[in-house]
Amino acid sequence: MKIDVNAGIIAKKPASSFGVGDIIMLQPNERAPADLILIHTKDKEGQVFIRTDQLDGETDWKVRRPMTSTQTQIENIRDVVNFLDAVVYCEQPNKEIYDFTGLYQIEDANGMVTKEPLTLENTMW
Repeated sequence: MKIDVNAGIIAKKPASSFGVGDIIMLQPNERAPADLILIHTKDKEGQVFIRTDQLDGETDWKVRRPMTSTQTQIENIRDVVNFLDAVVYCEQPNKEIYDFTGLYQIEDANGMVTKEPLTLENTMW
């Protein structure tokens, strides 16, 4: 499901309508419709397990974790609006599915900038 945070709407949209910067909400056992950065999970341990069998043929489960700052600050879906000014810098698309480098950055109301590195562990393909 695609979330329009500005309008406060959670709606089912086709994956073909997704664009860079969209916030996507996945349900358990739902496949990632695009390459994603994981910002939050309801799991108490702060992790999700994914399978990448459609990409690499491996059927084992891989653990992924959201960014620490967003996982601890989001309690419900409405809290996502607090992160609309965030910026994610990431490498250009490439064929390396076992490597990822990026940076998450957000500035608060006091001008304090928070930066957090992103790794493969923060992604869902």
